[in-house]
Amino acid sequence: MKTTGRNRVAAATLSVAALLSLAWPSDVGAQEADVKAAIDASQAAIHARDVGAIAKVWSHGADVTLVNPGDKTVAVGWDAVRGRWEAVFTILSGVDIKQTDGPYITVTDTIAHAVGIVHVGLRFKSQEAREADFVETDVLRKQDGRWLVVSHTAKPL
Repeated sequence: MKTTGRNRVAAATLSVAALLSLAWPSDVGAQEADVKAAIDASQAAIHARDVGAIAKVWSHGADVTLVNPGDKTVAVGWDAVRGRWEAVFTILSGVDIKQTDGPYITVTDTIAHAVGIVHVGLRFKSQEAREADFVETDVLRKQDGRWLVVSHTAKPL
């Protein structure tokens, strides 16, 4: 059988398609919806200032990271991340989060990342209130069939 340029192109195209099907799940839409639900649950836990709810949506590994708007260092590992949220919640009396752009989600079989813009209203126990827009980036990992946050960064625009 004679191999033509057209056959080689077709074979290469099929090879690339096969590789892409291994990297990206066939049910990308469903995966994105699951990731969006995990992000929504994380934002709801922050809104409620509930460390227990945050613990349910975060991985508890040594590799998780957190950088909140006022942070000067990265919290690394679940104990540090949990401690950072506890410290934040001791000074806040309220948090309102409204997604204004995104999140724009990219998902593979086990890793997802999302970026978006949120408008946040903070009420402090000192009676001070602040509002600002933040860029928010989340990385999630699929563990035991669930999408869990492994990194969260929020910085002012």
